[in-house]
Amino acid sequence: TSPGAANRPGSEGAGSDYQPPLPGAVEGPPGPDRFTTVVPLSQPAAPTPPPPAMVMISENSQSEFSFTTQPKSAPNIYVPRPTVMRAKALMLRMLIKRWTVQRLPDSCCHFHTAVASIGEVLETLFEEPCNPLYSPFSEQCRRCFCMNQTPKCVVCGHVNPMEAE
Repeated sequence: TSPGAANRPGSEGAGSDYQPPLPGAVEGPPGPDRFTTVVPLSQPAAPTPPPPAMVMISENSQSEFSFTTQPKSAPNIYVPRPTVMRAKALMLRMLIKRWTVQRLPDSCCHFHTAVASIGEVLETLFEEPCNPLYSPFSEQCRRCFCMNQTPKCVVCGHVNPMEAE
């Protein structure tokens, strides 16, 4: 016989000291004290209310769904757009005009030598550690979508209208 077998259900023979658990008792590990933990009985659950009736909507009605973080009914909040390729290229041209790059003997022109040096700079930047706190400037030009520190764009010169507050 295994230890505690005399206390298990189904072993209620002559000489058994088995006692059924108290109402609300939690069965513990095998042994003489396995039915000693008493847990209060829970109150019966309140009846669940019926689900609300389905509201019919027209598939032509205006939806509040938006791919932005703001619902359509929110105040006119500008959501930044990706900077256009033409503006990115212009910005790189502006940068390489400020660099002194030695012309490669096999390059067709100095411009394409400077453009090739952008790739070298990118390789160096990719070797840097990640920067989870990186973010662009907060002002976006409404014309070329470049990011700026002020409402006046340093790339195309456009001045954003003042935001209504």
